[in-house]
Amino acid sequence: MEYDRVLIENGEYLRFLTSSLVHLGYFHLLINLTILAVSIALFFIAKLPLILLIPSLVSHILTTNMMTYYWSPETQIQLGFSSALYGFLIFILVVNTYKTNWLYILPSIVVIARVLSQQSEDFDVMYLQEYIHAPVFAQGHLYGLFSGLISITMYFIYVYIIKRKQHIFSK
Repeated sequence: MEYDRVLIENGEYLRFLTSSLVHLGYFHLLINLTILAVSIALFFIAKLPLILLIPSLVSHILTTNMMTYYWSPETQIQLGFSSALYGFLIFILVVNTYKTNWLYILPSIVVIARVLSQQSEDFDVMYLQEYIHAPVFAQGHLYGLFSGLISITMYFIYVYIIKRKQHIFSK
C-alpha cells in the first residue's frame, strides 16, 4: 500500500492514493489525524460544500504523490499523508481568510514559513526520529504547499466565474 517507486513503475498506480493510509506507527498516524481534524473543522467554518471535502483531500493526495514521483526520483518509499495535509490546510486557511476572517492569514503565513524553513540544508529531517523512526520528507511538504496553491488558484477562478455569471444575469 505504501508509495513504492519500483512497484508504481510496474503498474501499481493505486499506490499513489493508498500510500496515504500507511503510517510508521501510532504517533505518526496521530499527528496526521490531528492536522486532518483541524483542517476539516476549518473546512466547515469556511462553509464549503460538503461534497467537495473528499475530492479535495484525494486531489491533494494524488497531486503530492505525482509531484514526488516526477520531481523526486530519488524517493523510493514514502508513507503518510502530511504532504497532502499541508496542501489541504493552506487551501482551507486561505479560503477562510477570504470568506470569514482576515486573521486566518496569520496561520497561513506560519504554515508557509514552516514548509519553507524545512527546505533549508540546516533542517534536521530526523527531528522526529524517536517518534516516527524515519526522516521527515520535507520536499513532500513543499509539494503539498504547491498542491494547496493550485487549489487556491482553482478556487478563486471558480469564484470569479460564479460572480461574473451572477453579474451578467443580474442585468
